[in-house]
Amino acid sequence: MRLLHRGRVGCCQAVFTVLVFCSAVGPALPVAADEMRYSLGTVQIVPELSVSPGSCSVTTLLLYNIDGNVPTQVELSVLEVPAGWEIRLEHDGVYSSRGSTLSLRVAPSLPSSTPPESVESGRETVWIEPRGYVCADAVHVYVQAPATAAPGAEYAVAIGAEVEWNVTGAAVSPLQAREFLYGVHVSGANAAGTPAAGAPGTRVHVPLLLAGAACLLGAACLRERVV
Repeated sequence: MRLLHRGRVGCCQAVFTVLVFCSAVGPALPVAADEMRYSLGTVQIVPELSVSPGSCSVTTLLLYNIDGNVPTQVELSVLEVPAGWEIRLEHDGVYSSRGSTLSLRVAPSLPSSTPPESVESGRETVWIEPRGYVCADAVHVYVQAPATAAPGAEYAVAIGAEVEWNVTGAAVSPLQAREFLYGVHVSGANAAGTPAAGAPGTRVHVPLLLAGAACLLGAACLRERVV
């Protein structure tokens, strides 16, 4: 268990990261090998949570793939949790396993200048400046505090994401890792916690930041870590 010593953020803050990779290797696929693009974008709606003793706070991570043409396989896991607390991950009605891991596949999609009329189950619409409206897979993070949690205390919760591109027969499979850090404040009120963020159609203005880009030629291996 680790206590945090930092000021609380008084408003919602979004954190956005895009990973883009291109590869010139692999077997014959619907797209030419030299046109294969591996991409994952993420939005962390808030970096701070508030929860009262014995209650649950919920927030949302959004995952999307608008710069790639190959699906990404994402495995989310709980990296850090205070002793006695419970963290659960959920996507489209599927909850994390006993070991607090959750796997999902993020298919390629395209941004739009107008919001979609309908959104598939397990997805939400988010506005990414300047790209437009994006349909993203929504992962809900449930943070359950024990009844014995001390009001006023500050804790840390970390969720990790490992991303790989499973292209059958490809010579390389680039692996990416990212951490989502949350500062959790234990409030004194007997509330139900913070409601889930990132409702469909929400406009989240976030800076378009390229976290990393690389191209592979032949059978060269790529290893990258984004923090």
